[in-house]
This record gives sequence, C-alpha cells and structure tokens, in this order.
Amino acid sequence: MSDPRPAGNAGTKSHAAAASGGGIRRIARTSALTLYIVEFVGVFVVGYPGFFAFDAIWPGFYYSPFAAGKNAWVLSQAFFIGVYVVALS
Repeated sequence: MSDPRPAGNAGTKSHAAAASGGGIRRIARTSALTLYIVEFVGVFVVGYPGFFAFDAIWPGFYYSPFAAGKNAWVLSQAFFIGVYVVALS
C-alpha cells in the first residue's frame, strides 16, 4: 500500500498553519485577560486609594470649584476604562 500523504514537508506546513491560528487566539485571550486585570486593579487604585492621594495634593478637590484636581482624577479613571474597552475588542 502506498502512503497518500505528499512526500517531504508539504504535509506538515498545513498543520503548522492550523496550529498557529489557535496560538494567535490563545495569545489574544491571554492579553485581553491581562488588560482586564490591569484595568480592574487600576480603576480600584485610582478610585479608592487614589482619591486620598489626589486629596492630599489638592485638598477638597472633589467638592471645590477648582477643576484641575478633579479633572486629573477623572482622566486617570478614564484611562483605565479605555484599557477595558481595548481589552473588549
């Protein structure tokens, strides 16, 4: 009986191409999970302990009409929410 597979490396190329597609999907899932974890921890750190750090720099920033401290705090939260949106895509 003869072997129906082609001679040489031709049979392994298609298998390697199929395997690399799965590897890319696995890397995408891993990087999305990593981005989600970074976002989750970042929003928490900026939102809770970061509030006190920003309040030490700009006392009463959250309630005062002086917008620089509040803008810095909100923009730092928006950055991590942007990381979450990137992780979703």
